[in-house]
Amino acid sequence: MKACLSMVADREFSHHDIFKRRISELGYSWTENSEDPESEARLQVNDSDMPDVEEARFAKARMAQRPSPTIR
Repeated sequence: MKACLSMVADREFSHHDIFKRRISELGYSWTENSEDPESEARLQVNDSDMPDVEEARFAKARMAQRPSPTIR
């Protein structure tokens, strides 16, 4: 399991780098945003005994409330 998750994490970091590079190639700027105002709420839900289906509903409702991302 550890090896599999490590491979997935490596692949996701690679995707991050590829997207970042491509955005730059298209003439846009990339802004790192390390602060997530909703991270505390997500951590509370993820650490709860809430069933997975309820966690998914929570995430979907939160995503619907987020403003559309802007590309500069």
